[in-house]
Amino acid sequence: MPSTLFKDWLEKLEPGKVLILAKEMFEKTNKFDLNSMMHLMQGEERAQLELILNHYTIEYLGGGNSKNFMITDVLTGEKCVFKLENRMNNPDTYAKRMEGIPEVSDHLVKVFANVVTQVQGDPRGYSERYLQVTEFCQGHDLSTRAEEDESIEERLLVANKIYIQMIDVLAHMKNHGVFHSDMKNSNWLLDVYGNLKMADTKALCPITINDNQFSLLTLREQGFFPVTSSQICPPELMLNILNDADTPLSVNRTTAFIFGKNLYEFLVTNSSTRTSAKVTEFLMAHHNGGDYDFSDPIFQTLEGARYS
Repeated sequence: MPSTLFKDWLEKLEPGKVLILAKEMFEKTNKFDLNSMMHLMQGEERAQLELILNHYTIEYLGGGNSKNFMITDVLTGEKCVFKLENRMNNPDTYAKRMEGIPEVSDHLVKVFANVVTQVQGDPRGYSERYLQVTEFCQGHDLSTRAEEDESIEERLLVANKIYIQMIDVLAHMKNHGVFHSDMKNSNWLLDVYGNLKMADTKALCPITINDNQFSLLTLREQGFFPVTSSQICPPELMLNILNDADTPLSVNRTTAFIFGKNLYEFLVTNSSTRTSAKVTEFLMAHHNGGDYDFSDPIFQTLEGARYS
């Protein structure tokens, strides 16, 4: 990461100031300015913040439940991400467990600093936030990467490299009793070397029934709720959520369903005709395999036909 100066300043902030910082990031988003914290600083804290403001730039990257900012060292050009993370009340138990599994930990975004605070005013009651400094993945998230212009041959080659990594990570997680309920493309990043990184771990949940099933009741009893997104949520999981039902659900079916939608989005998205937003809209309206449109030229090739 670009120096330890910002990390050290954040970790030493008094809890009250951390709360104010989190509120500023949440409410201001693209208008957030670290200068707004200066009037609260005294002594060493103020001196450190002055150094930070002189040596780093902060740029808003976006985010939904979480807010992401890029920090750049103006001298070296090194980058990291300053993040206000909303875990939606899900504990980080299994995220920490996965850090001990090399085949998975190599694909987790590195977290250099993690400071917990509480905020008020979230209409859904998600009060706990994490202020984090993490690695910056230059290759963007997979939905953004999918919009790059490239030939069909290049797209298939890249997709093969990416989704083999995804399958491998998910398989090792399942072998250790964990699944990801919201593993959509925008929750995966690529580093500068093309290595796949999991950006969002709040949706890591335990497999609660035998070795391949989960239920909402048993998850809730352990303090979890399967975070998901409508465009990739399997119909049976959505039905359970809407009806507050407790039908046991298959981890393999859930994972395969989301994985298939991820791969389809990546293969058919392009910047000129089918943007990521348009493909997302399509995926929200089509849940069954027979509903998919495989007329895209990429599926007419010998290699692409394997994915249809």
